[in-house]
Amino acid sequence: MTVREELEAKPMIGMNDWAWAEELILADVKAQLADAGLKFVKYLPNMFRFACVVGNADNTKWIHVTCDDAREGTGWMDNVRLRRMSSERDWKGDAFHYCVYERLGEACAEYLGDAYDDEVL
Repeated sequence: MTVREELEAKPMIGMNDWAWAEELILADVKAQLADAGLKFVKYLPNMFRFACVVGNADNTKWIHVTCDDAREGTGWMDNVRLRRMSSERDWKGDAFHYCVYERLGEACAEYLGDAYDDEVL
């Protein structure tokens, strides 16, 4: 069963449901990133929303990954936001890029690739 299917089968109502979903999502995101050769740098806890910092293999490029409120169903999985960072602590911003959850590792790898240096921060 995919993460999307598991979340669809068990709607979130309260904090206990989010704790279960958060653990499921976190494990899957780490696996997707590892498969893409990327580093999971930092988890950013936020009630009912998933957010983290992702780095390339040598930890010289970073992306902030975030999503909408997960209590609204699985619609957030179709609009995961990626934003390039100039450092692990850059929160001021760059334009958002979007991907579907199932392609998160692949999309982060593409975004951290050559296009990262070609675009202006």
